[in-house]
Amino acid sequence: MARTTPTDAPSAPSAEEDRSARETAIDAAVAATLDPSRLPPAQQPDMKKRDLVEEVVARSGVRKRDAKPAVEALLAILGETLASGRDLNLPPLGKVKLTNARDTTNAEVLTARIRRPSATQKAASGNDATDDHDPLASGND
Repeated sequence: MARTTPTDAPSAPSAEEDRSARETAIDAAVAATLDPSRLPPAQQPDMKKRDLVEEVVARSGVRKRDAKPAVEALLAILGETLASGRDLNLPPLGKVKLTNARDTTNAEVLTARIRRPSATQKAASGNDATDDHDPLASGND
C-alpha cells in the first residue's frame, strides 16, 4: 500500500489565505453596491431612462435639459415602430427584427432579435459609430 506524503495530498488554504479571500469578496461586494458598473454586465441592474439620459449627456456634451426630451422622443418612436410590426436597422445598435407580438391583460408583449456586426466585421469594414457620414446631412450635391 502506498503511503501518502504531505506533497501528494492537496493542501487546505491557510487561515490567512482564507481570511484574505473572504475580505476580497466582501470588498468586491461593497464596491459593487456603491458602484454597480463594477459588476459584470450580466449582474448589473437594468439601464433605466434616467441612466440613458445621463449617458447621452456624458457622451455628447449637451445639457441634460436638452438631452432628456430627445431621448424620450427617440424611445417613443422606437416603441411605436416596433409595436406597429416594423423592423429597425439602426447602426451601431444593429438590426432589430420583431419575432413575436401578443397582447396580454396587462401589456403588449413584443419579442425581438437584435443582430449586431461582430467587432472583427466592424474593423474589417472600417465602419465605426463615430465615423458614420450621412451624405444627405452634408448638403453637398
